Amino acid sequence: MGSTVVVVSASPILLQIAGAFAGGLRGDELLVETRLLSRRAEWRRLLPAADVVFADALAAPVVGEARPRRLRELRLLGESDLVRVRKALNMAAPRPRGGLCA
Repeated sequence: MGSTVVVVSASPILLQIAGAFAGGLRGDELLVETRLLSRRAEWRRLLPAADVVFADALAAPVVGEARPRRLRELRLLGESDLVRVRKALNMAAPRPRGGLCA
């Protein structure tokens, strides 16, 4: 008997990667449905049949409101890596020159 996996993301590229990866794991035994977060009616209709739902960090709070049986947040970066990226982005942000500072 097969399993149904639903993947919800705000990113079409992440959906392609996740679908290809998950589909290659178990072949015909695994039905993988990928849906964009913006297609709310589509992924909500699939949730009752899903054995597990994966959602990226942006989609997880929204998908969680629909109360799927098993929801797992899918992250490509670990928490420590995310902190480093945020720090790097803050360092790269242009700083105001002269004038008043708040």
